[in-house]
Amino acid sequence: MLKTQVLNKNVALDYLNYYIDMERVYLVPLSLNQEAYIVVHGKPSKVVVTDIAIHSIQLSGAWYTWAQLEEMGGVFSSAFDALKSVSGG
Repeated sequence: MLKTQVLNKNVALDYLNYYIDMERVYLVPLSLNQEAYIVVHGKPSKVVVTDIAIHSIQLSGAWYTWAQLEEMGGVFSSAFDALKSVSGG
């Protein structure tokens, strides 16, 4: 039976390179049920990561594409980073 597995140091480098070439390996900046902050109209708003897809993320029940979040000002793992981005720091 095939099942989802965690990539670890025991995965052969050839397999890892194959997965990368087939675009099956992704870096996800946030994890499920993590608190995060998005910038809405120049103000940081606290949200919870409720789902993550390849091209989008669900924050407190609303889906956003990564491009939408970038246009809004970004998504951040801490309030400090969100405030820093708003202040231009």
